[in-house]
Amino acid sequence: MGDWALKIKSNAVGYGIGLEGSIEELAFSGPVIWGRYPFYSSYVEFIPEMEQKPLLSCGPLSYLLNPRRIVVEDKFLFTIDADRLFFAYKSFDQEKLKYYFYQFVLPLFGQCIGKLLFLHGGAFEVNSQAVGLMASSGGGKSTLLAAFQELGYNLVADDRTGFVLETNEPLVVPAHPFLRNYRKSEDIGRPVTLFSKHILPLKTIFFSALDR
Repeated sequence: MGDWALKIKSNAVGYGIGLEGSIEELAFSGPVIWGRYPFYSSYVEFIPEMEQKPLLSCGPLSYLLNPRRIVVEDKFLFTIDADRLFFAYKSFDQEKLKYYFYQFVLPLFGQCIGKLLFLHGGAFEVNSQAVGLMASSGGGKSTLLAAFQELGYNLVADDRTGFVLETNEPLVVPAHPFLRNYRKSEDIGRPVTLFSKHILPLKTIFFSALDR
């Protein structure tokens, strides 16, 4: 296998939990620069079989509770500790890695280290405040966010909105600068240029009437 580098560039990527600027692998196998939290990667001959029953399964993804692990088919294995991440891969697919890393691993890591609480929904910025849109899958969140993008509003989060824990007011952290206003599986979405780069106070939050 040849060398590869994981490069994810955005000032706000990582849900405000220590990942700022770029993330880039130092070598083919080893530690990765990632803010305050180390992220170790390694190539393995096979992904070990998990003895415990998954707590959650979503397509090719399985989530196991003890220890916290995310398994993607027989290709990827993320192990989440209280202060670091481990990534093992049998075969490497950068686009698939980005999708699961952004959509599942980083939000779960933010909760595991006790910094963030997530709701299933998106958010956009109005007058330096966040407006949340919460709905079930297929409820039109990303479609509305795309419409607000066309009107010139910054995206804050698309599918998972993170709230800072242990604060006197609800604060929302930016997610990642991609919007999935379509349903192509295992795709991170289209990049957006109108994107919030700062933690914002919550102005209001809307819930779909169908979810009540």
